[in-house]
Amino acid sequence: MAAIHTETCPRCNGAVVDYQTSDEDSPTCLTCGWRDQQVSPDVQREINASLGQPKLAVSPYLHEPSRVEWWQDQVRTETPSLYNLNAS
Repeated sequence: MAAIHTETCPRCNGAVVDYQTSDEDSPTCLTCGWRDQQVSPDVQREINASLGQPKLAVSPYLHEPSRVEWWQDQVRTETPSLYNLNAS
């Protein structure tokens, strides 16, 4: 049996339907598709430890410049006059 709860979605305040048949059919918002996701305690602990920190401190993959940034630096150093409008 399904239960529909109106104005209970935390994202859009829409109606949430709960089929109550299994854990796979978690409550789902009919308007925006929000689902009630259960997070394991280990993951929640990592999330809480990283809150408020800059992304570079959290992710080991963001320390290197992206390919776009690297390419932009290469182009600027090879032909700086193209990007400097005040150059004579």
